[in-house]
Formats: sequence, C-alpha cells, structure tokens
Amino acid sequence: MQSAITILEIKIEKYVQIQKQSILELTNNQYVDKNKIDRLLFHQQNQQKLNENNNFKQINQIQILQIKYQPPPASVPLASQQIKKSPSLVNDSNIRVDFKQSSLQFSIHHLYILLVHIFLIYFKQLLFFSLDYKKFETSESQIPCYFFILFPLLIIFQEFFLMLIKHTYAIQAISLT
Repeated sequence: MQSAITILEIKIEKYVQIQKQSILELTNNQYVDKNKIDRLLFHQQNQQKLNENNNFKQINQIQILQIKYQPPPASVPLASQQIKKSPSLVNDSNIRVDFKQSSLQFSIHHLYILLVHIFLIYFKQLLFFSLDYKKFETSESQIPCYFFILFPLLIIFQEFFLMLIKHTYAIQAISLT
C-alpha cells in the first residue's frame, strides 16, 4: 500500500511539472501572476488526488466484494449438474423414500398444529363461559383481570394457528401437484 502511495506521489509531481511547463508555453514565457499559476496547480492537484482516492475506494470495494463472494468448492456439484446426472428423478427409489419420510413428518407437524388449535378453541370457550353473566348485571361484580389478558391472547394464538393450518394445506396441495 505504501509503495502504491509513493508511486502516486511521484506521478503527481511529474504531472505538476508538466502542467507548469504547459502553462509557461501557453503564456509564451511572458510574465504571468505566479499566484494564479500556483492556485491553478493546487486546484488541479486536489482534483487529481480526489480522483485517485475515488479509484482507491473503488479498488477496495472490488476487493471487499471479491472477499465476500467465495465460489462453492469444486467438490460440491451445482444444481444444474445434479439434474444432468440424474434426468429421471421419478424412477429414483431414494427420492420416493425421502418423499414418504417428508410427507410423514409433514403430517405429524400438521396434526400437532391441529391439536393445538383445537385446544386453544376449547380453552377460549371454557374461559368465556366460566364467567357468570348474572354477576355482570350487578354493580358489585367486576370482570376478572385474567379475562382481559388471556382472552385476547387466545384469540391471537387461535388466528395464528389457523393461518398455519391454511399454510400447511397450501404447501401440501402444491407438493402433491
């Protein structure tokens, strides 16, 4: 990195010398305000440094991207290569066994979600009907505080599991087609 910076500094110095010569040639060696020349050269040097800094930033970004992207090892075949190796996926017995195992796991998962959903419906109804409606009519009674906490939570959980059931049915329908 240091050597690159020193090379750039040498290039900048050469550039400055060339610019001074070109300015003197343009003015035909006539008297020109030296401050103007220095300001022009200073501005050009700053522009060149900014351009070189931007180039360094771009090079660093490219290096970072190259570090982040690591191609897969040669031992791992790509998906397209796997398809080319086994074109008849339906006739492969290992795939059928894997499909049966995955469908069994899928049905167990589906059954678990249904059981939790049924339990939530039952618990919500039990909680709702455990309140005595006659006590609500008198001014002395108060609604128990657990009702305001548990009942909305149960409704949220019930809707969540209902959504899961719909999602699993959709996945199962897609996998069967």
